[in-house]
Amino acid sequence: MKSSLVFLPHHRPVIASFLRLGAGALAQRLRPAPTRTWILPGPAVEQEVEPLPESLLRAYARHVGDTTTDVSQEVPFHLFPQWAFGATGTLLASMPYPLLRVMNAGCRVERLAAIPAGRPLVVRTRLEAVDEDDRRALVTLRSWTSVGDTPCLDASFTLFLPLAPRGGSPTGAAERKATSSGGDAPYVVPSDAEEVDTWQLSDRDGLRFALLTGDFNPIHWIPAYAKVSGFPSTILHGFGAMCRAMATLEGAARQAGRPAPVGYEARFTKPLVLPARVHLFRSMDAYFVGTATGERANLVGRVLSR
Repeated sequence: MKSSLVFLPHHRPVIASFLRLGAGALAQRLRPAPTRTWILPGPAVEQEVEPLPESLLRAYARHVGDTTTDVSQEVPFHLFPQWAFGATGTLLASMPYPLLRVMNAGCRVERLAAIPAGRPLVVRTRLEAVDEDDRRALVTLRSWTSVGDTPCLDASFTLFLPLAPRGGSPTGAAERKATSSGGDAPYVVPSDAEEVDTWQLSDRDGLRFALLTGDFNPIHWIPAYAKVSGFPSTILHGFGAMCRAMATLEGAARQAGRPAPVGYEARFTKPLVLPARVHLFRSMDAYFVGTATGERANLVGRVLSR
């Protein structure tokens, strides 16, 4: 854990993003709420991200179980939240939502080319869509990652912001989060799904992922904050589960001699309370993270093929 502290300087853009969100939340208390109208899609915020050190890439790959990416040559593509989130605070800070209660609802990532290690990244991010009702707002951001003139990654991620008053049971919050982006039926792991992997997650895994990515949302590593937010304990980052799933599925494809998937979709359908023992399941092009078949899934995703 202590060795991960040396990576903090490389997370400056993400940490700065959270500080901007905090400043935006404070400003909301001092000014009238602006009119909720936006021009969509919005203008892109462009940033250059310094190369990530090989030591960080190795520690991250070890944490998520990525045994197939040669991090001396290539950046694991599923690490994209580490650099894509830098513009989040800038894009959200002026929006009239409870910014300190933001959670990830899902994402879609498409790989366009390998991301070479040791090269600066150019990241362009814009506000893509806003879907709001009386209970929640879903804000979708789209981010493109390039190295030089080469496009490498096209990613979209949706953020969930509850608008209802704080309170209620964690189960109720999870149900609202899962059903808000489509459908009323709960997402369950199919009975015919094949178990691919098992993860034993400790109550420190939220902090470990934060130290490796810069995503220090306190709901993932401060138990008291998680409890105030309606959960019995800290919850794993949605991207923490997603990155583990993608790393495992990538490895399985390569070991079977199959082409690596073009990309992945993921929807975070139930908060994963830590500590936990969960499994990765697959059924055709769909994959799931959950405790057992027939039970509510914490994550539901789809593998994108050519």
